[in-house]
Amino acid sequence: MQPLTIHRGRPVPLLRRDIDTDQIIPKQFLKSTERLSFDKVRAAFAEVIKRETSPRSLILHAPTYNDPVYLSGRRTFLGYPGHIWSHGLDYAEREAQLLRVYEGGADAARLLAQNGIEYVVVGPLEEAEMRARKRRLDRSFFERYPKVGEAGEYRLYKTAQP
Repeated sequence: MQPLTIHRGRPVPLLRRDIDTDQIIPKQFLKSTERLSFDKVRAAFAEVIKRETSPRSLILHAPTYNDPVYLSGRRTFLGYPGHIWSHGLDYAEREAQLLRVYEGGADAARLLAQNGIEYVVVGPLEEAEMRARKRRLDRSFFERYPKVGEAGEYRLYKTAQP
């Protein structure tokens, strides 16, 4: 069977409440049938962020769609690239800087200061994002900064000094 690359047809709205999606795409063809965005630990970490940061704080975190920072209402250095791309924005330089900071590169501290990043999140999502990019997150780099909060495996470091 050839993979489907282009489909030309007419969309049909399904005006029903309970749609059996297996009738549309059987589950064996999906990579995953589960999607968990925010569990209790992530929600608790969002509360830590709200408590420990000011409303206009700029926070560096994993560039993914389900980071707890989004629940806090704080500003982010780089959001989900798929969303940014869909608006036609070029995020390549910012993404490169984010990776250098999480790697603890020679210019990481300068990049934090230059971009006005006040807090950094280090947790499982950051580990996973770095691993997906074949990079290593250097947790020891962030130990030079005060840890101002944590929940589960998530840590919040204050990188900007008053």
